[in-house]
Amino acid sequence: MLIRPLARLDLPAIEAILKQSREAAQWSPTTCEELWPNDQLAWVGEVHDSVVGFVVARAVSEEAEILNLAVDPPKRRRGYAQTLLHHALAALAHLGVQNVFLEVRESNLSAIAFYHSLGFRNSGRRTGYYRYPDEAAVRLWKKIMRGTKSLLDGATRES
Repeated sequence: MLIRPLARLDLPAIEAILKQSREAAQWSPTTCEELWPNDQLAWVGEVHDSVVGFVVARAVSEEAEILNLAVDPPKRRRGYAQTLLHHALAALAHLGVQNVFLEVRESNLSAIAFYHSLGFRNSGRRTGYYRYPDEAAVRLWKKIMRGTKSLLDGATRES
């Protein structure tokens, strides 16, 4: 998988992935359009010239939030989400971020288990955080440090 910065041409692929990923934060086409350019850090994962997933984060000082992470449902369970997340964490660590937060739908037990397996820990619950359908969020947190390495051993690489 090649990981590269999100480009405007990727927005239709991101919207298509989100339509098939009801458990992910559902962003409108306008919200997706606002990703580029903006203060968010956003990357896509590409396999055979096709976007298979994306991750978007926002950093403020020593804290960051993973705003969204999704992989095309037919391409899941191949390590793409883990690779995208590790890449984002390495980039955030390079920026001096020390604490990373994210929210997950309370019913999304597989995502919660995924994040726990990568060292994220529960840090709270937010009632009514998600819409369509309305649902609470589990808030997760992870401490990272400068020197956190990407699984890719560099900014981008094909594997």
